[in-house]
Amino acid sequence: MARLGQSMTMRAFLTAQPIPVETLEQVGFLTAVFPAGSWEKSISDLTLQVRDLAPMAAQLTKLSIREISSGSCLDEVVRQRQGLTAASLDFEEGRKAFLERRKPKFLGR
Repeated sequence: MARLGQSMTMRAFLTAQPIPVETLEQVGFLTAVFPAGSWEKSISDLTLQVRDLAPMAAQLTKLSIREISSGSCLDEVVRQRQGLTAASLDFEEGRKAFLERRKPKFLGR
């Protein structure tokens, strides 16, 4: 219900009718829709993109988003996480790689 909303959840359960993919994408239930023939490549590309993120920054960002979503987030904690990320070796590597126009080599530090 958190993703579909109350009215869409009621519609799904009370009518037992399928909800069109376009509607599910519009309400934020789906983050992407891929054509049937390109599903495997699209998933592979997305997986590689996520894999190549700076590990610490990705972990701390996911944690903060979960806390914000649940209402248990403290601004001070998010700022501390931002500080940790900005002071990390991975942040420095990301900036350096950007300037050198190359792919960064993150180490999770």
